[in-house]
Amino acid sequence: MKKIFTSILFAFALTSFSFGQYYVLPFINAGENPGGLNTEEDQTAAYMLGNYTGYTQVINPGASQWSAMQTVPFAFDFNGTSVSSYYVSSNGVVTFSTPGAVPSDVNVAIPDASIPDNSILVWGLNCTGANDGVITKTFGTAPNRQHWITLASASWNGMNVGISAWAYWSIVIEETSNNIYIVDARNYAQAGAGPALTAGLQFDANNALSLSGSPAFASVNSLASGGSDVGPADNTYYAFIQGTQPQYDFAGKSVDMDNFLKIGDAPFEIKGTVTNLGTETITSFDANYTINGGAAVTESITGVSIAPLAEYQFTTTASWNPTVTGPYDIEIYASNLNGNADQSTSNDMAMGSVVVVDKTTDRYPLYEIFTSSTCPPCLAGNQNFHSVVAGKEGEFVEIKYQQNFPGTGDPYCTAEALNRRNYYAVNSIPRMEIDGGWDENAQSFSNTLHTEATNVPSFLVLNATHSIDVPNQTVTVDVDYEALADFPSAQNVLHVAIVEKKTTKNVKTNGETEFLYVMKKMLPNDNGTTLGAIANGATDSKNISFTFAGNYRLPADGQAASYINDATEHSVEEFTDLAVVAWVQDNATKAVLNAANSVLSEFVSVNETSIDAKGLKLYPNPTNGNLFVELNAEVAGVTNIKVIDPIGKLVKAQSFNTTSGAQQLQLDLEGTPAGMYFLTVEENGNISTKKFFVSK
Repeated sequence: MKKIFTSILFAFALTSFSFGQYYVLPFINAGENPGGLNTEEDQTAAYMLGNYTGYTQVINPGASQWSAMQTVPFAFDFNGTSVSSYYVSSNGVVTFSTPGAVPSDVNVAIPDASIPDNSILVWGLNCTGANDGVITKTFGTAPNRQHWITLASASWNGMNVGISAWAYWSIVIEETSNNIYIVDARNYAQAGAGPALTAGLQFDANNALSLSGSPAFASVNSLASGGSDVGPADNTYYAFIQGTQPQYDFAGKSVDMDNFLKIGDAPFEIKGTVTNLGTETITSFDANYTINGGAAVTESITGVSIAPLAEYQFTTTASWNPTVTGPYDIEIYASNLNGNADQSTSNDMAMGSVVVVDKTTDRYPLYEIFTSSTCPPCLAGNQNFHSVVAGKEGEFVEIKYQQNFPGTGDPYCTAEALNRRNYYAVNSIPRMEIDGGWDENAQSFSNTLHTEATNVPSFLVLNATHSIDVPNQTVTVDVDYEALADFPSAQNVLHVAIVEKKTTKNVKTNGETEFLYVMKKMLPNDNGTTLGAIANGATDSKNISFTFAGNYRLPADGQAASYINDATEHSVEEFTDLAVVAWVQDNATKAVLNAANSVLSEFVSVNETSIDAKGLKLYPNPTNGNLFVELNAEVAGVTNIKVIDPIGKLVKAQSFNTTSGAQQLQLDLEGTPAGMYFLTVEENGNISTKKFFVSK
């Protein structure tokens, strides 16, 4: 499950009022939508509008207007009065009263006579563009549902004409709690400022509660840098809660345990995060946890100072010592706040699940790097990455996705590389993902992060082998896996990618002259192969093949018009320099279960038979020291010999001055670890690769 570390919510001021029955709590960059019920992407809903699963489009793009009357899908109270229907305007007003004229798109402070009584506002947006719309959807199950009213791809008052700009904001009402949320989801402004809104509640023409800054209330998400995450991971929301804010209220936020725990590592500490939603600073409390609904284990926490709106992660010293493997449900909550009872118990509990297993396997962390030869900071990012992993080859899996910006972008950019960027909602480079979790500039990668990543146990054994047929430009991959635990997600996916270990022809403007492990093709594409739920003990194998068509072409740049057409051409500089990587990823969480560097099992080179026919032999095979190479050279010259391990690492390289005709060459492999290797001989333009073994 997601690990949450101690952080502080932004302080937030409210305008005062004397009529309403609400207080407001801000959740800045909350990491989720309110209650975690809506996990869908912010932007997709707008682009697909009414065709998006489960959404209803209640306003089409066009002039300012009110929607038809909409039904509230559950019992709901606004300001202490039951309401059953609402109207929404195209400029961000939801009202539970019968509306009159549509308010102006030019928003002002509230209360304002143009706003109907009993309204919720993100006033100042408007849905007039071709992709705009107001859409609704209900999430969750009774009695804890949420009804979302979303202004999608909206414009706003004062937006510069002709620029690329949009905003995604939602008004959410919640069953049972009667809470109201305003969700700041995603914004972008190519030039100039983003939306300046009037956000809050208007009860009547004389009484309102507005968020501080209204009528110029602004998004806290990034605007100038290219918008924000397409999912809820960076969303901000504001909760309007009926009643008076209690002095003592701790809400359970998360159980911060690894998804899988090895029983041999027991006993385990219990970690959880709680949030102070009361008005008092908390200096002591009791941390409680239960396992599978059993008796609560309580531990006193003292010597802390947890301010209002602050989060705190606690770790119990009491140990949980499970005796059998299997799934466990864990609940955490806080009590005895400064010696006082929690005054709002409905939000106390945070729940999570872990699986205790008896076996693990080594983890090979997946390092995905988004970069470009036109990006000056990418040079430093790549240099830092390779300085960290130098000498650690074989401990990790690496793949680079060349991108289409800045400027005209990298010539080796592909649609699959862009799709992978969008998968993670990457909007700046250099950017690096570690196992689908750590998401930072590659310049921030460190030895500590590498050690932490490799130390995380894995519960999926993953192996891959591949062959390369150079004359036919074909790569064939076999992948097999074994599950050591249950992976119940229906969105588990196998990804396989062909990478080129070094490219040089895509040099542009950032000073890099060599580019390592550049993605050339994902198999069968960037969507991968769906595996679905994987049961403990399950094994399976997949075979995937791809033939690069036509001849090499160097694209002019990284723009779509220059992309390689896989059906007719390729951008592989050297087929003898290809490698294959594989990983299994849960698309629901983006967590990588494990990754693997594929082992080269067969290599068919250009003109291989021309050397073989002249008597290329290796002996002794296996060898425990010296390896003799016999060949019949066509002409006098230089013969280059390389020894390569199964993951493509160069073990030894040596050049010999050879005469024409039959001769014997000797390689000293003393100290080479036991295992399988490939010996490549290049003579007079002919290349041959032979497999051999080193014994102990």
